Amino acid sequence: MHTRLRHGSLFSRYSNEMHLCTMKIPALRHAALNRARKAQKEDAMEAFTRAVIEILHRIPPGRVSTYGRIGQMAGHPNSARQVARILHSMSRRHGLPWHRVINAQGRISLPRHRGYAEQKALLQHEGVAFDEDDRVDLERYLWNDECE
Repeated sequence: MHTRLRHGSLFSRYSNEMHLCTMKIPALRHAALNRARKAQKEDAMEAFTRAVIEILHRIPPGRVSTYGRIGQMAGHPNSARQVARILHSMSRRHGLPWHRVINAQGRISLPRHRGYAEQKALLQHEGVAFDEDDRVDLERYLWNDECE
């Protein structure tokens, strides 16, 4: 079965199918690019995650660090939330010293009924002191990788 097109060429049902396939090529190319970008982003995230885990293992007992500082040391400033996510999801599996990470104000970020007391007790057991407002003196206890 053939159909005449405006420009005089023959158009069969097979070329119609081929035309539909050529219409799909840009969409397939776009999907392949998206997959490549996603894989690249996942590789970068895996590298960041590995860097964060390695940094966390270096924090010595009796010292603390902040979520933002760890992210910055891993090469991604402004990534405090990602560091918190890594701590939340991987602490048990990787044996991370999650209790040595506090917020930039020197406070424990966990809610009082969901790990706050446990984190405070672990830090106190390592010799970290809290003031009357439950803050850690960052000038005294903040871990500085270059000085250790």
